Amino acid sequence: MIRLVALTALVPFLAACEPEPTPDAEPPLPQPKVMERENERLGHLAGSPRSGDFKVNFSEPFIQFENRGEEMSISQPYGGPRYRVVDVMRGGDETTWIFRGLEGAVPGEEPFILTIEKLPCTNPLTGDQTGYVATLGTSLEPRKAQSCAAPAR
Repeated sequence: MIRLVALTALVPFLAACEPEPTPDAEPPLPQPKVMERENERLGHLAGSPRSGDFKVNFSEPFIQFENRGEEMSISQPYGGPRYRVVDVMRGGDETTWIFRGLEGAVPGEEPFILTIEKLPCTNPLTGDQTGYVATLGTSLEPRKAQSCAAPAR
């Protein structure tokens, strides 16, 4: 019984000896590689667009493309880096532009083919109208996704 009383008397003192809780850690800073890629993309898009430079937003898959000549900026939320600038082979004529990526739109996938045709297009989600239809795919499936394109600004 005496032991129980002694332990009961010591419990408040032991509780007071607990270490102070550590404050929450500071949120991590963005990784340098992520910032480097975003800066590369912003630098790429800072160049003035010219005729044949386009911007395309696909709602499924959620990927955005914008080119300056034979370089394509890709923004995507899937695996790998969120922002990239990749080289493309560019071809076509005055009504069709074809951009062939040397790698996948999403890292690890088949190299992409982005085709833009001078045709009226209405975005089904926003109702916006442009004068260009864009299709995204690969050599095995060249018309996997479709969206509207607009001249880059």
